[in-house]
Amino acid sequence: MDARAAGRLRDSLVCARAMIAERLGSRADEVRFAWSDEGAPRLENAPERSVSVSRSGDWTLVALGDGQAIGADVEVMREID
Repeated sequence: MDARAAGRLRDSLVCARAMIAERLGSRADEVRFAWSDEGAPRLENAPERSVSVSRSGDWTLVALGDGQAIGADVEVMREID
């Protein structure tokens, strides 16, 4: 991963933490991510909640579920020749 992509990933996770913390009524620094072997995110400190984070270009989509598995995807539109 190049430095620009790593920076975008970091920025998107910071924003995701802030949004999730607001919904959970906690502080962003209390939101802890972990990843499954398949790369799916989960919340260490709220295992009863499901989370999905998708990134494409400068966009980040965060979905938070109440116990049910949830998935979300965002893709930047590109022209196809």
